[in-house]
Amino acid sequence: MSMHNYNHFKTSKAHCPSCNGDRICKVYGCKTINFNEEEAQIHGEVTHSLLQCCGCEAMFYEVSSWNSEEIDYSYDDFGNEKCAPIYDKCIYPKPEIKNKPTWLSEIEDIDITIFKILNEVYIAYENDAHTLATVGLRTVLDRATEILNIDPAITFKEKLENLKTKGFIGGKEFDILEVVIDAGNAAAHRGWITRDKNVRQLLSTVEIFIERSLVQADSVLQLKKFIPEKPKRVKTT
Repeated sequence: MSMHNYNHFKTSKAHCPSCNGDRICKVYGCKTINFNEEEAQIHGEVTHSLLQCCGCEAMFYEVSSWNSEEIDYSYDDFGNEKCAPIYDKCIYPKPEIKNKPTWLSEIEDIDITIFKILNEVYIAYENDAHTLATVGLRTVLDRATEILNIDPAITFKEKLENLKTKGFIGGKEFDILEVVIDAGNAAAHRGWITRDKNVRQLLSTVEIFIERSLVQADSVLQLKKFIPEKPKRVKTT
């Protein structure tokens, strides 16, 4: 890797998509555009920046924006109100999810359909398509219930009730998975848009359910053929 002297360049901290972490970056250029929507009474600004990581030297593009509808209010030590804009930042190219489940390739052998849907969810999540990812997670859960022989014609809540009755989930997991379904319904039918960390929580919830109910269950069942049978009792006369 070549060495560069970045001292004479303006630098800024940003999330490097190659390192997948916050790094000091060289700023090649930036352009800030202010906006003021009088009818909606919203104002703010959008800053476009071309950056290079000072560590791995990867080039990437960042969009940082804020608007008057998303302001963080707080108080100083003297009780005076303070306000600061909440910045929304996006980078391109997007960093890949480096902590995808290790069992992802195993689920392909179990059911190719759920494998494809899961991968589409990851692509949507990596590209900040949070609404699509949230709807996709509901579809993943729906497909998982079908693999577990739950009637596909019944409602989502009835499917969860069936999972609980058949022992696939407990009461706590019922409530958690119901949140995934409610979030998917809200995204699909009411245009609900949520933040990255919320989608990550929903994704983790579905991953845990799939690993336990499909992947681990299938692996354990495969062990059955290797377990020696119990010797038959010899009848005595």
